Amino acid sequence: MLISLLFNMNLEPTFFSIDEIKTKEYIIIDNNVYDFKKFEEKHPGGAKVLVYFRGKNATDKFYKIEAHTDEIKKNLNYFKVGELIN
Repeated sequence: MLISLLFNMNLEPTFFSIDEIKTKEYIIIDNNVYDFKKFEEKHPGGAKVLVYFRGKNATDKFYKIEAHTDEIKKNLNYFKVGELIN
């Protein structure tokens, strides 16, 4: 509980519908939901690609990019806000 309060993290997963993801402009990768808006200007590939995928599933595109190393895949957790409702 203390860790959850310190990091403002919920230990229970948050689930989002497609409509919520579109409204909030989140991005889906592997049925996980991410908010990259604060990272867009820092993205090595430029903000344009992240802006394009707002509200969409970017799984296929993400895995086609060779620069997305295992370290980058682990760092996705910093941006994760929940999971997609199936």
